[in-house]
Amino acid sequence: MDHLASIVLRKLQETFPVDLQPAAEALLRSGEMTSAEGLHRIQLAAIRLSHGDLERLTELMSLARIDYRDVLAPAEFPRQMRTAPGTITAEMVAADRAEYDAWLEGTEPGETKGAAQ
Repeated sequence: MDHLASIVLRKLQETFPVDLQPAAEALLRSGEMTSAEGLHRIQLAAIRLSHGDLERLTELMSLARIDYRDVLAPAEFPRQMRTAPGTITAEMVAADRAEYDAWLEGTEPGETKGAAQ
């Protein structure tokens, strides 16, 4: 992969301090998935769960190579992952989606570490 999707690059820049961005970008480029869309989704999930921690990003990308669902699920469905099967409500699903969409759009509270600082 020779480029990162613009949203992946934007979220990387918003999440990681400027001095860690090149290393974080290199980690994201090292992902090996079958489709670019799937890779971008995993990259975004790893960025979100890393909270700007390069060591954590390394762990998450390694985990994604074993089973990408272990990275996607907690990033995209945090409430649902903490809930017993059969007790997930429509409100939880909607709240998870809204929270993830807000994060993607950069409107989630308390979220800038990178270039915006």
